[in-house]
Amino acid sequence: MVAIDMNTYAEENWSDQKKSVTDISKSRNSSLVENDMELYCFDDICSDLYDKDKKPTSADALIIDGKNIELVEFKSGFKNKITKENFNTERGKCQKVGEICEDYWELFFDKRKKEVNELILSIRIKAVESYITLEKIIFPCCRLSDEPMCLQFLVVIDEDSVDGMEDTLADLAGVPEIKDNAYSSIRKSLKRLIRCQDMRGNQYFYDDIKVLSVTDFENHLHLLKN
Repeated sequence: MVAIDMNTYAEENWSDQKKSVTDISKSRNSSLVENDMELYCFDDICSDLYDKDKKPTSADALIIDGKNIELVEFKSGFKNKITKENFNTERGKCQKVGEICEDYWELFFDKRKKEVNELILSIRIKAVESYITLEKIIFPCCRLSDEPMCLQFLVVIDEDSVDGMEDTLADLAGVPEIKDNAYSSIRKSLKRLIRCQDMRGNQYFYDDIKVLSVTDFENHLHLLKN
């Protein structure tokens, strides 16, 4: 919880820093989420706060809704069309011996695993450096408030929503993730950034971190509108 009035600060300083979710979530000419709702573009805000050669990595969007501050990171590249369960064995055959080339497929999946790990590391770095920008640059400029605000970090990925739903249900039931997938891997990576405390008992980092599918995030936006 942070006892500041960020609503007023944002309205006074970032009125021209809003973009549609479609624009903010765009990567390589394709948007992860198609939605006309406008959010603060946190990338643009950070660009104004830092010199070009000193700008840290940052989350894509910022949502300020009543008592909630939400940083949002849109990340594509998790959707894996080829898995060890569904890969085409015919395409994996070696023309010389007429059998599946196991070495090739092992290298293929190892490469894919490294790509996913790099995406997760990128998200973690953005979560940390975005928090530092808020804590050290933005929060000190805001007025104090008697109404604490909850700080959350949302990660929106291009993965099947069913996997995310299974992990959420498992979490609510107090049991380990049902299976290893992008949702559980990201959550594990960011787990240490939730409700940390210093030696004096002061809380830092995020009050909560959520990993959402595109559908889940669209539902979240719908709730914000209402």
